[in-house]
Amino acid sequence: MVLEQDKDTPWLAAPRLAATPAAPGVLAAGESTYSDTAGRVAVFDVSTGMARRTAVKTPGNGRTDDLALTPDGKRLITARAGSSHEVWKVPQLSSSGTYRTEWSANAVAVADDGTVATGSSAWYDPDVHVFAPGSMTALRRYDFPNTGTNSGADTLANEGLAWEPGGTDRLFAVTSNSQNVFSLNVLTDPTTPDPEPLPRPGLPVETVSDFVVDGVHQRVFVSDARNSTIVAADFTGKVLGVRRNLPGVQGLALAADSAHLYAAVPGADAVVSISTDTVTEAARYPTGDDTTPTHVATTPGKIWFGYGDDDGGNIGSVDITGDQPTVTLAQDASGWPKPPRLAAVVGAPNLLAAASSGKASVYDVSSGTAIRTAVGADKPWLNDLALSPDGSLLYTASGEGTWVWKTSDMSLVTSYPPVSSPHALAVAADETLAIGYGNLSYQPEVYVYPAGSATPIRVIDLPDTDPNVTGADNLVAQGLAWESGGSRLFAVAENSRQEFILQALVDPAKSVTTLTVDVPATATRGRSLTVSGTLTASVPLPAGTPLTVVRVDEETPKGKPLGTRALGANNRFSFTDIPYAGGKVTYQVSYAGDPKHIAASAADTTSIAKDATTLTLDGNGKTHTYNKKVVFTAKLGKTYQNRVVEIWADPYGGDKPNRLVAKGKVNSKGQLSATVWMTRNTTVTARFAGDTRTAPRTAKVTAYSKVNVSLTAGGHYKTGKIGSTKYHYFRKSKNPVFTTTMTAYKGRSQRLELQVYANGKWRNAGSEYFTLAANGRSRVTLGPPHGKGLRLRMRSSYVRTSSGDTVNATTIGGWVYVTFT
Repeated sequence: MVLEQDKDTPWLAAPRLAATPAAPGVLAAGESTYSDTAGRVAVFDVSTGMARRTAVKTPGNGRTDDLALTPDGKRLITARAGSSHEVWKVPQLSSSGTYRTEWSANAVAVADDGTVATGSSAWYDPDVHVFAPGSMTALRRYDFPNTGTNSGADTLANEGLAWEPGGTDRLFAVTSNSQNVFSLNVLTDPTTPDPEPLPRPGLPVETVSDFVVDGVHQRVFVSDARNSTIVAADFTGKVLGVRRNLPGVQGLALAADSAHLYAAVPGADAVVSISTDTVTEAARYPTGDDTTPTHVATTPGKIWFGYGDDDGGNIGSVDITGDQPTVTLAQDASGWPKPPRLAAVVGAPNLLAAASSGKASVYDVSSGTAIRTAVGADKPWLNDLALSPDGSLLYTASGEGTWVWKTSDMSLVTSYPPVSSPHALAVAADETLAIGYGNLSYQPEVYVYPAGSATPIRVIDLPDTDPNVTGADNLVAQGLAWESGGSRLFAVAENSRQEFILQALVDPAKSVTTLTVDVPATATRGRSLTVSGTLTASVPLPAGTPLTVVRVDEETPKGKPLGTRALGANNRFSFTDIPYAGGKVTYQVSYAGDPKHIAASAADTTSIAKDATTLTLDGNGKTHTYNKKVVFTAKLGKTYQNRVVEIWADPYGGDKPNRLVAKGKVNSKGQLSATVWMTRNTTVTARFAGDTRTAPRTAKVTAYSKVNVSLTAGGHYKTGKIGSTKYHYFRKSKNPVFTTTMTAYKGRSQRLELQVYANGKWRNAGSEYFTLAANGRSRVTLGPPHGKGLRLRMRSSYVRTSSGDTVNATTIGGWVYVTFT
């Protein structure tokens, strides 16, 4: 037994260890305590029987709760608390990507075929992710059930994952609930893919590593290191294709002809060529074991790449002009503290620029090898860089601001004061500069400067694409790119739902113009009114700038051009006009824009009173017999053009519609008549719709219609006259039956009234209401006593309201006389 075999940096506690049978000479260890060296991992060569350290990393940000080697021993996967699952190349421990899992990683297991299971202690998110061999995209996710009394799923225990030996049919997991009760979970079919998720808004990425615009094919490309994918989308954000299994893919660069997209794939130690037309892999150029290429740029015949890790970087190239690609490494003898970002432009084919924290350099690459010609840019925290189209200027964005350098000697030309920490740069073909800032939810994120100017021509606040929160989306790092040869600036921003949205900023290099128009709220028809307003811009417009004016009213609904008016002093304009149409009159003023200004338009509306006219309708308040043909006549006064009148008849009761009974031009006397058959009380309305200069008018009358009513007596043995009055004779033993027939209406009753003749006069003997049947009939029998010689009379009436409705006018029926013998 040999103890203390690692004496270089003593471990604070017994480290977690990992080995694999297929690589018996490799041993990995991970720090499992919180300390200044938290999360430290190391790799040892144990082929001699003793542990000889070959590499060590101190990533920080949490202890290493679990680690595992791939079956070939060439990759180490660590699960670090408070962080994620990172992949390291063995033996040098350079980064090879990150598995996209939930926060607080605490377990990892690798099957014999290389299938990877990662685990996290996530209460409300999937706890386990399964990845196919060589893939960085999860094919299966598991969320443990909740067996405790609190909310949230059971949590995975540290080192709580293990594959069934010899296969991938079952994955075992140990979890604990809120009462600290541990359970064994058997996850079956762990390599069966999950159903396809529902599409989310925006680009299907979980992070943005780099972003380029292909103006030739009208599309954008976004690399996603977390998912190891490149996404192609059109300019609206519609996904056109996805290239997968590019471990930890980072930097992107387009070939000069836009036929190919070059991508740095650190996890594969390669630069990959993607066909921009088909989004398929066209070629793969290995850059050498453990090179970890991160950033790329292109010059004629060469693909340049920045490579290395946090312990040091350099510049390499792939010569693609010959039959076989040739890779050349370590082209900067002084090296770099980290893999440098690179930039190149078509306008300077022999120039390459590189930058990293605290350093920037330019190189002459005309010989095929990068020969450094100048060094500068001693600015920390480099976030982005860009070259001017002719390569004469280098722009760098750091935490302290944006800096401009001459590439001839790297002398400082100027700087742009930071709004915040700039983290995106883009230079257009005409040298317009766009600077982007992140984490400015309530301030503009993008500032656009004309070539050589320190004053922004445009300041852009990105929209908020999450309706549930306020504040703009957040511009991602390196999230700006110009359309080559175009006038659009593209941005990728992340909203509060972690959705990445492609945004096309149209005419970003033009000054925003603001146009206002003001007219009086009301005005008089045929009299002059004043239209005034302002036209302002961040780049002032000169007096005399033409403005186009259109008046929209009822006589010219599509607008009448009033010519142009000139902008006056102090960015103001004013003119007069005489409107002849009444109603709403709108004045539209527009500015066409120019190469430096965005077009603008505005409008304001005034309300102009129309001329009044007269409209009368006869027949109001008259009562007519049932079903009488009645003529109503409307008379219209003076108008501008329209002489059409409508007459409508609306019978009482909800079962009859309002009907148009006449429509036409009035005669020379201004009259129009309509005939109405009066069977109900009716509201008759005359309407004049008005015209462009005359106000609408309405006249309304109500006419009344009686009902038809009759009363008959039944059961008499004869009729005769007493005096001049007809009587119905009944035996005193016979009960008379009185039948009323009346115009029917739902729920209607008739009033039956009785009078008796006594002492030489007719005297009231009472009245009562009886409901009519659906056919309008009512039968009432008058019971005994009926004394000999008794004389009486009956009549039936409709009494408006009292009979149960108001559909007709009150109608009193005639008397029916009866006597008994």
